[in-house]
Amino acid sequence: MEKPQLIREIEGEIARAPHRRYIINLELLNVTSLREFERLLHDLTTEKKSRHPARLTPFRQG
Repeated sequence: MEKPQLIREIEGEIARAPHRRYIINLELLNVTSLREFERLLHDLTTEKKSRHPARLTPFRQG
């Protein structure tokens, strides 16, 4: 994946953050760092999704 495409994808992920605005100059990062940053965002999203349902569903004892 080329650098401009990586930057667009990461900017899209950052834009989804509710009530937050991040100013990150992604142009300064090399392709390897951009891929790692993208992987970090994915891991954080996956972790958040995996914890979220557990808090909404109370444990029931039978």
